[in-house]
Amino acid sequence: MAVNIDAVRKQIQIARTQLLLHHPFYGLLLVGLEEEWNTGGIATCGVKPGTIGFNAEWIATLTQAELQGVLAHEACHLGLLHHIRRGDRDVSIWNGSCDYSINQELNDEFALPRPMLLNSAFHGMAAEQVYSELVKQQRNKDEPQSGTGKGQSQPGDATPQQPAPRQDNFDDHPWSDLPPEEAAAAEREAIDRVVQAASIAKMAGSLPGKWDERVNGLLAPQVDWKRVLENFVTASTRADYRMLPPNKKYIWRRIVMPSMRGESLEVAVGLDTSGSIGAGEFIAFNSELAAIAESFDEFKVYYYQCDAAIQDERVIET
Repeated sequence: MAVNIDAVRKQIQIARTQLLLHHPFYGLLLVGLEEEWNTGGIATCGVKPGTIGFNAEWIATLTQAELQGVLAHEACHLGLLHHIRRGDRDVSIWNGSCDYSINQELNDEFALPRPMLLNSAFHGMAAEQVYSELVKQQRNKDEPQSGTGKGQSQPGDATPQQPAPRQDNFDDHPWSDLPPEEAAAAEREAIDRVVQAASIAKMAGSLPGKWDERVNGLLAPQVDWKRVLENFVTASTRADYRMLPPNKKYIWRRIVMPSMRGESLEVAVGLDTSGSIGAGEFIAFNSELAAIAESFDEFKVYYYQCDAAIQDERVIET
């Protein structure tokens, strides 16, 4: 079927605009993605780092409401890092797991086209949880039944039919395993995109509830940043430990620990003051910086506060 691709492109632009207006978090996740049309073997639509692909003939069959649902679905794939989290799982089952998880979440809010993987038993489950369930179902299906042939059931068997762990959804998944360096870069880019979109949507009062918790999970430190920062600074200077004076960081706990004394510290520090940083984080950053600086006999700190640009700069000395 020949379609007017310019008209279809316009329909996508309208859908993306409506998504930004009414569901800004999902719309923001797609901002900046390059559109690809009728390329890469995509039969419907699909998203991957940096691009979102469409098949014009398929897009032309959808209503405007369905287009917005499709875009929200693709935004969730990116925001949930489905293109990175597969690991060594089976590709087909993983793809289905991702779709089950997303569709169950979006189904009450968006019009989603058919065919669609949907099962209320997976409500609230992450893709990994759905994957485990599908693998278990597949294993049970393949095991021989007592008194029957393998995978067969007797007439009148009351066991409900389980969903097939295969890809049968309305979108494509043009994902491929990335080299470790590219995967790490793609993960950082995706997390940055999610955090920025969530910050803007939250200020507008329209961040979906589950995403607040998810973003907090993405931002949860995997290592003790205080210890990493202290080790980085002290490893870059020649100094030694002394008992007098004791380390001020531990005095309040009535613990006497040696302090770091030696040559002067000279360091530049950039402090994030964007909307994603609250008063608690701001105070914690400054307190840790002060504690490290004061452990040296002399210090000189080039101190910058910045968001999208440097908003304040000053020099702090002993």
